[in-house]
Order: sequence, then C-alpha cells, then structure tokens
Amino acid sequence: MTEILHVAAPVWADQAQTTINLTVQFAHLAEPVPFTATQTDSVAYGTELFVRARFGEYGEVAPYQAPPTPIPTEEEQQRELVRRLQLAGDAIAPLADAELLGILTPAETSRLTALRLYRVTLSRLPETPGWPTTVDWPELPT
Repeated sequence: MTEILHVAAPVWADQAQTTINLTVQFAHLAEPVPFTATQTDSVAYGTELFVRARFGEYGEVAPYQAPPTPIPTEEEQQRELVRRLQLAGDAIAPLADAELLGILTPAETSRLTALRLYRVTLSRLPETPGWPTTVDWPELPT
C-alpha cells in the first residue's frame, strides 16, 4: 500500500471539476510531487485523494484556471495572413474577370468592392500596432 505523508495545494484541473491537482508527499519519495487525482482513478489512493480533497480535507479546492492563450509568433501570423489573402484573391478573381468583360452585376460590383477593401485591410495588418501578437482580423465579406 502506498503511504501518503502530506497533501497540499488542491486545485481543480478542469472546468467540469472531475480532476484535482495536488502536491503529495509519498513516504517512498524524498520530495513532494505533483499528483492529479480523479474520482475514477486507476489506483485506489488516487480515488481516495480525489474524494478527500473534494470534501476539503486538504483545504479548499482552488478554482480551475484555464491555461493562458499562447501568443502567436510572427511566422504563424504571416501564414494566417497569406491564407486569408489567398482566399480573398480566389474570391476576387472571377468577379474581376466579369468586371473586365463588362458583365458584372450590381450585386457583384458591391461584393468585388468589399473583397478588395478586405484584401487591402489584410495587407496593411503587419503595419498596425500590436502585430503580430494582437491582430484584429477582419471578416471575409459574404
């Protein structure tokens, strides 16, 4: 049987409150270790730790805190920019052909103008404050 000497720092590990992270000092280890316990743990002491923590034996279980959203890199944002510019270009091409041929409908004229504005807005994003970490991506016109 695994002997547990001390348990501390209970924190919900998920929003659904099915998992609790703890710091546990096991008798066979020199230092306390992080331990994640669940009610359906595969080992009996894991289930016991979960239940005892759930009922406050090791102190109040701290609320779950979602991990921070990773900050996008310049390379990731450039890839996304290229992807969006390609989508815009693909949408503009047949409308530009219709415009060149003089057969653009009024609705298509409006869409072409909106798509061109969208593409210009995209192309200027790297010059905006906050690039590449904070980008306010415009919506693709419908």
